[in-house]
Amino acid sequence: MTKLDLKKIVSISVLLTFAFYAVSNRFPRLNFWKYSIVSAIIFLILYFLNFIYEKYLWNKHWLIKKIFIFIGFQEYPDITGKWEMEYSSSYKYDWENSQYNTKGIGKIEIKKTDGGFIYSGNFDQSKFKSSSNYFEKNQNNKEEWILGYKYTNNPTETDLANTGFVGHCGFAILNFEECKPKEISGFYGNDENRKTRGKIILKKK
Repeated sequence: MTKLDLKKIVSISVLLTFAFYAVSNRFPRLNFWKYSIVSAIIFLILYFLNFIYEKYLWNKHWLIKKIFIFIGFQEYPDITGKWEMEYSSSYKYDWENSQYNTKGIGKIEIKKTDGGFIYSGNFDQSKFKSSSNYFEKNQNNKEEWILGYKYTNNPTETDLANTGFVGHCGFAILNFEECKPKEISGFYGNDENRKTRGKIILKKK
């Protein structure tokens, strides 16, 4: 997903406004600083619209969303809230019968943030939180969204001799279908500290 950094755009526009103003004072006949003021106001309006949309309006009435999407803002599926997670891990995978032997449950909370979502949750022996995320609409299925996030997972028990569990990083790729708003499914993979992968199913509480 490509997203304009409106904060930087606004900052640059303000700096340019002062620069034009300084030049117009030195060369009064140019008198072009007024146009830079107009440009700065336009960018400030865009920044304000971006702020209220990302903070408050992204999941409101469908007509409000359509208006903002029409003028160029990002569309989001409403996946915020608390979810129950069921996972199947490749740890002790039964290759002979092609089945997962290690399964478990956890809890995950999804919150909206500027430009995307934050994922966090816990399992029996660890807690995790996302450090980055992305999402986009499936070009072949307009009702499906591809969601992804990188996370850091840390054990709740510090006695590694007993648990054997170590902190690690990983990623998850999930599919969300608008016709199934109570379920998200996908897969995950962990780094070399953990060396596992598996399946994920999220169900809305």
